[in-house]
Amino acid sequence: MRKVKGIKIRTALGILVFLVAVATTATHLYISIRALETSLSNNYLQNNLRYAQNIADSTEILMSDIQET
Repeated sequence: MRKVKGIKIRTALGILVFLVAVATTATHLYISIRALETSLSNNYLQNNLRYAQNIADSTEILMSDIQET
Protein backbone atom coordinates (compact mmCIF):
# COMPACT_ATOMS: atom_id res chain seq x y z
CA MET A 1 0.00 0.00 0.00
CA ARG A 2 1.24 3.43 -0.90
CA LYS A 3 1.80 6.02 1.82
CA VAL A 4 -0.31 9.14 1.25
CA LYS A 5 1.48 12.40 1.84
CA GLY A 6 -0.37 14.97 3.85
CA ILE A 7 -0.53 16.73 7.13
CA LYS A 8 -0.47 14.68 10.30
CA ILE A 9 -3.24 15.04 12.85
CA ARG A 10 -0.71 15.90 15.54
CA THR A 11 0.67 18.74 13.42
CA ALA A 12 -2.83 19.99 12.58
CA LEU A 13 -3.81 20.02 16.25
CA GLY A 14 -0.60 21.83 17.15
CA ILE A 15 -1.28 24.50 14.54
CA LEU A 16 -4.89 24.80 15.70
CA VAL A 17 -3.84 25.22 19.34
CA PHE A 18 -1.30 27.85 18.32
CA LEU A 19 -3.87 29.79 16.28
CA VAL A 20 -6.39 29.66 19.12
CA ALA A 21 -3.76 30.98 21.53
CA VAL A 22 -2.86 33.82 19.16
CA ALA A 23 -6.53 34.69 18.60
CA THR A 24 -7.20 34.67 22.35
CA THR A 25 -4.21 36.90 23.02
CA ALA A 26 -5.21 39.33 20.28
CA THR A 27 -8.78 39.49 21.54
CA HIS A 28 -7.62 40.08 25.11
CA LEU A 29 -5.25 42.82 23.95
CA TYR A 30 -7.98 44.53 21.92
CA ILE A 31 -10.46 44.42 24.81
CA SER A 32 -7.84 45.76 27.23
CA ILE A 33 -6.95 48.64 24.94
CA ARG A 34 -10.63 49.58 24.48
CA ALA A 35 -11.21 49.48 28.25
CA LEU A 36 -8.16 51.68 28.87
CA GLU A 37 -9.31 54.16 26.21
CA THR A 38 -12.73 54.38 27.84
CA SER A 39 -11.23 54.78 31.30
CA LEU A 40 -8.79 57.47 30.18
CA SER A 41 -11.52 59.32 28.31
CA ASN A 42 -13.81 59.28 31.35
CA ASN A 43 -10.99 60.48 33.63
CA TYR A 44 -10.12 63.26 31.20
CA LEU A 45 -13.73 64.42 31.03
CA GLN A 46 -14.11 64.34 34.82
CA ASN A 47 -10.92 66.36 35.29
CA ASN A 48 -12.05 68.82 32.64
CA LEU A 49 -15.41 69.24 34.41
CA ARG A 50 -13.70 69.86 37.76
CA TYR A 51 -11.40 72.43 36.15
CA ALA A 52 -14.32 74.19 34.45
CA GLN A 53 -16.23 74.29 37.74
CA ASN A 54 -13.18 75.73 39.49
CA ILE A 55 -12.85 78.44 36.84
CA ALA A 56 -16.58 79.20 37.08
CA ASP A 57 -16.34 79.53 40.87
CA SER A 58 -13.28 81.78 40.61
CA THR A 59 -14.97 83.93 37.97
CA GLU A 60 -18.10 84.23 40.09
CA ILE A 61 -16.07 85.35 43.10
CA LEU A 62 -14.14 87.82 40.97
CA MET A 63 -17.31 89.25 39.42
CA SER A 64 -18.97 89.66 42.83
CA ASP A 65 -15.85 91.42 44.15
CA ILE A 66 -15.83 93.76 41.13
CA GLN A 67 -19.52 94.58 41.56
CA GLU A 68 -19.02 95.40 45.26
CA THR A 69 -16.37 98.01 44.50
